[in-house]
Amino acid sequence: MVNVSSLITSSSWTKMMESKLFEVTGSSLSPSPLASLPWTEVNEDWQCHAYDKKKFTGFLKDIPEELDPLKTCYEAPLTFASNEQEFRKVPDECEWDWERMKGTWFVGAPNCRPVLKNIIDYGCMENEPGFKRIEGEVVDIGKHEDWYRMCTTVPYHTSGKTYLPVQCESRTSWFKTRRYALYNIPAWNC
Repeated sequence: MVNVSSLITSSSWTKMMESKLFEVTGSSLSPSPLASLPWTEVNEDWQCHAYDKKKFTGFLKDIPEELDPLKTCYEAPLTFASNEQEFRKVPDECEWDWERMKGTWFVGAPNCRPVLKNIIDYGCMENEPGFKRIEGEVVDIGKHEDWYRMCTTVPYHTSGKTYLPVQCESRTSWFKTRRYALYNIPAWNC
């Protein structure tokens, strides 16, 4: 079982590496032929993969010869624990890696949620009829995170809809670097 309950505590990479955020204690499957196939070497990626997503990888051990390794990988869930609740998840990706089957999971991670601040509505776009431009500063990206990958997945919510940035920019002024997400939002009055 992978314990993801302490994800909320820190967005800093240093603190994240000092604390034991994830604890691997095995896999838990309902009774089936796959139940005896344990996931081993389950590891958390040290960076956030995207907004609210942490990447885990592990290897499926002792796959019987009569089973298709790729199909088995996609059907064998790993049990995760978050906030004292368990959930099972099959891998999002599977691949053959050095004579072993490797599974990859993308799991919700509250410490991987940068926020928008100083949101500016620039109004209608001249070159894009029917759209207005929204810009927001993306903050709370960890020091060692891939800022661009994180920025491109920060959602903007308005009128019950969610939009992703069409562009991300890094701007430096007075020796301070800031990251910005730019959104094209449909607008009936443009």
